[in-house]
Amino acid sequence: MSKKTAVSIVSGVSALILAATCLPAMAFGMHGHHRHGGDDMKFVLYAKADGITHDQVKTAFEKSNVKADFEAVRKDEKAMDGCIIAGTCTNEVTTYETDLATLTKDKLAVWQGLFQSASNKTPGVNLKTTLDSLKQQKHAAFKTALGGTSTAPTTEQ
Repeated sequence: MSKKTAVSIVSGVSALILAATCLPAMAFGMHGHHRHGGDDMKFVLYAKADGITHDQVKTAFEKSNVKADFEAVRKDEKAMDGCIIAGTCTNEVTTYETDLATLTKDKLAVWQGLFQSASNKTPGVNLKTTLDSLKQQKHAAFKTALGGTSTAPTTEQ
């Protein structure tokens, strides 16, 4: 195999991997690249499938402590980053971890309440099952393409 062919193959495989990993994320649009937004985005998708409106989600979060929790976590993170870099941390890491756990608990409580109040939970459950299956198949395809063996379930029509 010539050097030119090998470079072309490597470039093509790299482009496919990049497209397969980036395009699904870009399909959701740019959302500020929040560190904590991933779980919320999947719940937004499932809520939409279950017929939970944007206004219902917005109202539920506005009535919760989540905004104050976010502000506390941001403040704690700045303090923690500074003390880590300076090597002077005392309780900043613990405070950050505690407030982050509180934020997570409060967000999940809001989502749980929204889904409990949904009149039809089947579409969201079906969507999650489908997306989980597709994710398994994607990982198996990458593993096979990169020289491993596939353990993905087969789908017959």
